[in-house]
Amino acid sequence: MKKVRLLVMLLCLGMCFLTGCEKKTSPDEILDMYSDYEELDSSENHAKIFIEKGNAFGSDFSIIVASGNPIINQDENNAMVMISRCRLFDAENPEVEIETRLLKNSKTTTTNTGTSTHTFEGALSFSKDTKCDYLLLKFDGIPASESSELETPPLFYIIELGKNGEITILNDAPFADK
Repeated sequence: MKKVRLLVMLLCLGMCFLTGCEKKTSPDEILDMYSDYEELDSSENHAKIFIEKGNAFGSDFSIIVASGNPIINQDENNAMVMISRCRLFDAENPEVEIETRLLKNSKTTTTNTGTSTHTFEGALSFSKDTKCDYLLLKFDGIPASESSELETPPLFYIIELGKNGEITILNDAPFADK
């Protein structure tokens, strides 16, 4: 009986090993991987780039990236230029870029006084089959030579990806990319 129990236990351990049963990296461990990077001072983020939310639709996930700067968010072309400078990587293996499609999104906000504002934002859409729990969303920046008003250094956010497309941003402020 002991031999049977031992055999079953060894088979279970072997199956666990073969199926990739391993401990998931914790959010704190991911943040530790990027502890050499400093948070970007908000005064340097002239484009006011931020992550609005994550969604799931069909066979894809998407991360909506927006700008708090009216030069970008009130012009569809500028919003698409902004999102085209964003890329996704596997945060645990940052040399692995995740294939994305760029999507545009627009919304109308009406104030209490009846004034409407139409703004634009972009989204990075990627397959639900993406095999990573943590993402780096990198923004390549805007050099002063291109626009002194929007000058923003390269920056990145670290994101935990949930199974249903929900996201948790692990760093409150973006990190400056070296």
